Amino acid sequence: MVAALFGALVATAATAGAAKLITGRQIRDGTIAAKDLAPAVRANLAKAGTSAGGSAGGDLAGAYPNPTLQAPTIVALATQPLPPAPAVDCGATFATLCGSVASGAYWNTPLSPAARPGYSVDALGYVHLHGAVVRVGAAIAPIFVLPPGARPAATVRFPATALTGDSIWVVIDSQGQVFAPAFDVSLSGVTFLAGA
Repeated sequence: MVAALFGALVATAATAGAAKLITGRQIRDGTIAAKDLAPAVRANLAKAGTSAGGSAGGDLAGAYPNPTLQAPTIVALATQPLPPAPAVDCGATFATLCGSVASGAYWNTPLSPAARPGYSVDALGYVHLHGAVVRVGAAIAPIFVLPPGARPAATVRFPATALTGDSIWVVIDSQGQVFAPAFDVSLSGVTFLAGA
């Protein structure tokens, strides 16, 4: 800070001779105060501010000098359309629950809006699953498919809990397919590093 103040002082000097009056060797750290500066220098410092500030951006939230990591955006999983609309291919349309309402075998969201299923990818590249899903009708796999960039490099397994309280496994393969052998499953708490 002393060097910046000294530079501002020298830059605003009226003559080249004024720069010769004070040298860095003559100034001890912390000995120059705002009152020692020329009025024009004080005005420039007041306009620019004397500390780092401003809004954080990118993966950061808040403002400097104390930004925080921004909370990841949750991508909500879409449900299959009602007949007569055709079923959506969940392998090609990512973040869509799989199955077909017309066939009577599909994955759906629970009634509670707080349990809506989805996923997010944080600033460090970790994928987090959220909410819960309920299977309607006969067994159908997968539950949904994660998009490229949000998939593990190899198949991973996670202990999970069915909404009935039973212990089950959630399995995610390298193609992003999410599986669970239950009629209902809580996805919350499933976290893995994408691509690892």
